[in-house]
Amino acid sequence: MKKTLKILLTVLSVVVIATCCFMACSKPDDGGSTTPQNPPVVSPPAEQNQDFTGIVFNDLEIDYDGNPHTITATGVPSGANVVYTNAGPFTEVGEYNITVKITKDGYNDYTKTVTLKIKATTPQDPAKQDFTGIVFNGLETDYDGNPHTITATGMPSGANVVYTNEGPYVDAGEYNITVKITKDGYNDYTKTVTLKINKIDFKNVEFRNESFEFDNKPHSIYIVGTLPTTARVEYSSNVQGVTNTATNIGSYTITATITEKNHNTLVLTAVLKITANDEERFMGFADNGVLYFQNALDNNYFYLYDTNTKQIKKVSSDNVVDIINYG
Repeated sequence: MKKTLKILLTVLSVVVIATCCFMACSKPDDGGSTTPQNPPVVSPPAEQNQDFTGIVFNDLEIDYDGNPHTITATGVPSGANVVYTNAGPFTEVGEYNITVKITKDGYNDYTKTVTLKIKATTPQDPAKQDFTGIVFNGLETDYDGNPHTITATGMPSGANVVYTNEGPYVDAGEYNITVKITKDGYNDYTKTVTLKINKIDFKNVEFRNESFEFDNKPHSIYIVGTLPTTARVEYSSNVQGVTNTATNIGSYTITATITEKNHNTLVLTAVLKITANDEERFMGFADNGVLYFQNALDNNYFYLYDTNTKQIKKVSSDNVVDIINYG
């Protein structure tokens, strides 16, 4: 006999609570029937990196001999990546700062700057005078997108000035610049100084919490603000398989990591919530103890819960609002 099920707008709160118990699950992203889900799997913490040991990279002081010189690191483990900055080699008398950066998976980065000093082997000519009043000092500035260098001042008229590695430089980093000043009747003047361009902080960037009602569609949150075109944003979360986009009901802590060569790394967190739709639902019991209801977790489609078999089944892909009779 065909039973007529009239699904009413006003439903007892006890039935709503019961339905929540029956449906304490999330619909899989790939569709199909709703089945209970395991708790979110949290990624285990990454293994802690170890420090390099046994690396030797020290200052060096030698006399001028006309040959090229540099400083290299020793004791580096096999498979490590070694990158030098301002490694030369250098021949002329002066002081040169050389930087090494050593990286390897499972190790903390190793960065160190040392000084190579090549000394003059002959005394200054007493018949010549030393330069006086020359100013050539190191400079530290923040990144501003403009080119920078260091120039000497206070030289006497007619002096010959030659720079090595003078740039100019725009990007953040440390740069060693050498000047050599010569003039008849004067002892040569050679000096190396460092130009340091500091990274700056990102400005006016936000990462806001967002909440969406479940509708079986993916929802995402993104940082808000203006970034340099060279910036990179990576999203991750406390739930395995989720970056900054989620579909199933739940609360997800999203982390946004922003990197750029001239800016300090910025890490922001926000919460993405997918909540159950709290609109009024249609539901009702049939005489045989079967509960028919509108499933908020599956696009409001028509479902039933059999109190005898304890099974939940999808009845129709039609919206329950359009169904008046079912039997």
